[in-house]
Amino acid sequence: MGDPGAGLVAGRGHGRAATQAVGSVRRSFAPWTDPTAVPLIRFETVTRRFGDVVAVDGVDLDIYEREFFCLLGPSGCGKTTLMRMLAGFEMPTQGRILLGGVDLAGLPPHRRPVNMMFQSYALFPHMSVEANVAFGLKQDGIARSEIRDRVAAVLKLVQLEGYGRRRPDQLSGGQRQRVALARALVKRPKVLLLDEPLGALDKKLREETQFELMDLQVELGMTFLVVTHDQDEAMTMADRIAMMDRGRIAQCGTPAEIYETPATRGVASFVGDVTMFEGVVDGRAGSIVSVAGQGAAPSVLVDEAVSGRAGAVAVGARVAVAVRPEKIALAQDPPPPGTPNVIAGEVWDIGYLGDWTVYRIRLADGSIVRVSRANASRFVERPITWEDRVWIHFAPAAGVLLAE
Repeated sequence: MGDPGAGLVAGRGHGRAATQAVGSVRRSFAPWTDPTAVPLIRFETVTRRFGDVVAVDGVDLDIYEREFFCLLGPSGCGKTTLMRMLAGFEMPTQGRILLGGVDLAGLPPHRRPVNMMFQSYALFPHMSVEANVAFGLKQDGIARSEIRDRVAAVLKLVQLEGYGRRRPDQLSGGQRQRVALARALVKRPKVLLLDEPLGALDKKLREETQFELMDLQVELGMTFLVVTHDQDEAMTMADRIAMMDRGRIAQCGTPAEIYETPATRGVASFVGDVTMFEGVVDGRAGSIVSVAGQGAAPSVLVDEAVSGRAGAVAVGARVAVAVRPEKIALAQDPPPPGTPNVIAGEVWDIGYLGDWTVYRIRLADGSIVRVSRANASRFVERPITWEDRVWIHFAPAAGVLLAE
């Protein structure tokens, strides 16, 4: 959404973001925890079928005013279909969609107080930047003087002043994205819908743009609904994430909740790297559950209270213990006696990422455990290298017990 290093909000002397840090605004924003709060958008048991294919399957979901909300999931999970139903491009087979308490059934797209920025940007190649941005206002019959003022204001907002006479083929990819965003914002919708908005940008520009969109959303005080398959994008930008799988919402929560306490194996595997220790519950002492591995697989202890689902899994149930790589310690010598969840292995692969090094450790049963270590110092006296005999260990509270 711009040239590297150029922020949408930084340096401007107006708006909420100019006087208050985005972090302070977002930290205090959690209307979903208030039982009296009324959602701006409500999906009520919404289903969408295409013949025999169920794209969206009985979704219930509330989204609040001024929320930056992400629908996350793999291709074909139903996230784009859900957004298109809100926009009016698809109709629910069953259920209702309400916006501001009003049922949207039968309301055409141009009559809905939402606007959508498409993944392809969908700019008119023969029109100038100004004409592209003004197109929707002209369709609505807005007066020329007002169109001129609103187009100028929104181009300034997205830092495209001086680019109004150019055509899309005279712009960079980031600048074309800004034009598409300006065109969506100029109609002042209650909700801005963004379908894979950063997919066409390179990695560096995409990362910078994530923060620019966050700043812009806070400054405008608008509700943003973003569809993405990029977990990093969702984790960075969203106030909350709905993780979708096969047309249903597998889990809805803050980025920290989704990452730290995934509800299912699918959520744990899709969001971030994870190791799954499979086994059978063979005992418990308080909230500490013992999971016996099968064959040569290791047995582990896990604190089920971490997931907030204490007592939900019975002895004898088949489960998985999900552990993130940064929560696993790696050592060249055996840990002290009494250390929980100690497993010996061999260094199978090493990936140096600059700020982190990722180790793939092969255990006795042939399974691979990923371990991440921050490269906090430049030199290591005893570097861990390929084929080294090593020990991994993690605290019971580092794992999450998953029955699904």
